[in-house]
Amino acid sequence: MMLGILFRAQQFFLNRSLWGDEASLALNIMERSFVDLLKPLDYAQGGPLGFLMVEKVLVSLWGSSEYVLRFFPFLCGVLSVFLFYKVALRYIAPRAVPIALGFFSFSGWLTYYSSEAKQYSGDVLFTLILLWVAAKIYAEALSVSRVIGYGLVGGISVFFSHPAVFVLVGSAISLALDFLCRKDREKLGKLGVICGIWLLGGGLCFWASYGYLLGLRNSQYLADFWDRGFIHFPLNLSWLRKYLLSVFRDPAGLCPEWLGLIIFVGGGISLWRDKRGLLYVLLISIVVTLFASAGHIYPFVTRLLLFMIPIILLLVAEGIEMIVFRVRPFFRIIGVALSLALLLYSMKMAWPLAKPPHSQEEMRPVAVYIFKHKRPGDMLCLYSNAGRTYLYYMKRGYFDIEDTIRGRLPVAGRKRDLADFDRLRGHRRVWVLFDQAMMLKERKENLGLLKHLDTIGVRKRTYKAVGVAVYLYDFSLRKVEARSL
Repeated sequence: MMLGILFRAQQFFLNRSLWGDEASLALNIMERSFVDLLKPLDYAQGGPLGFLMVEKVLVSLWGSSEYVLRFFPFLCGVLSVFLFYKVALRYIAPRAVPIALGFFSFSGWLTYYSSEAKQYSGDVLFTLILLWVAAKIYAEALSVSRVIGYGLVGGISVFFSHPAVFVLVGSAISLALDFLCRKDREKLGKLGVICGIWLLGGGLCFWASYGYLLGLRNSQYLADFWDRGFIHFPLNLSWLRKYLLSVFRDPAGLCPEWLGLIIFVGGGISLWRDKRGLLYVLLISIVVTLFASAGHIYPFVTRLLLFMIPIILLLVAEGIEMIVFRVRPFFRIIGVALSLALLLYSMKMAWPLAKPPHSQEEMRPVAVYIFKHKRPGDMLCLYSNAGRTYLYYMKRGYFDIEDTIRGRLPVAGRKRDLADFDRLRGHRRVWVLFDQAMMLKERKENLGLLKHLDTIGVRKRTYKAVGVAVYLYDFSLRKVEARSL
């Protein structure tokens, strides 16, 4: 547990630069008032209302540094480690708890998102809170104070996490079915009161966030970007096979995926025998998310499913415990070998994400380099999405070149797009900055952008960092007619 917290703290205190997605959300938080955060956000961004408000409070109190913007996700990540232990004690066998905690503590994606200025770490924390509440409702007597308390916790959670709705719906359905099967009318009635409070909280959240949610719904860019995560009809079985299986690798971090799925099913069988009601809570939450994907409400893909990691790891740990301790000796040997293979492969996959620092776009050192070598009259030309990250660091005082322009992205095979670079002719000192997306295009499509720039100017300086590169050109020395490569 402590090692998991140390890994998360290490990523946080290394203070990597914000990358494009973080910077885009940070700009909304920095530039908007509390009321304006209720409206559709700029730069195709979104986030739960409570998360945005907490971030705005922190920025208002302590400024807009990377540390401040990432503090709340980091706090959620640390608290999640402690809470996962509490949840595991209630859902799975005692001997499975250390296994589950090991997977959770060393999860590469959980470590990374605990220090990213986005809402996904909070999704994990509030999923764990709701799983804990569901377990308490399932196992304990419900006094009036508990009914009100559990209701308020669920009603508040939807303000801080979008997928909290799926966990609440899954919990409500699961617990209602269990109480009906047990013919426990008293608990069923109290559950109805709790669900009523949850529904009230969800309604208030929807009312307060209506404009913002409508903006997300109507964004064609977001619809196209996340389209791969939606279930389309007629039902595509290959999609289900691909994406349901890929969840075990990304974001759950289990590799190979098929082995994770097999042990996951084993864990489900074990819980079916011992804690059927809690198994329903875990599985129906996933099913509800699939229904949301089918309704094109919530994409079933990658980081948006980070909240599912606790659910998957609980069942996988239960499956490993069953294989190691509760099957016949011959099958136990095979099961232990497969479980060790899953653990070792998963740790190998997690290490690149957990090792310090896992960075996507190091704009800050590039800004420092330009600051050290700039001269009066310099021009800065931004390509791809570098403008958002640049704007964040400009507002932080890292960039102070007044003459800044945005370049048009060339498309492979279109000569007229390369001609966009020709407007730089005649300028003596131009810093050309490419971000992560542009460098990837250059590498994969071989557009020859730098070669084209070398044709129309002379390269004076080069500086590269993770995901970012800047080149200083003198376009006043060569007057050769530009040609496309």
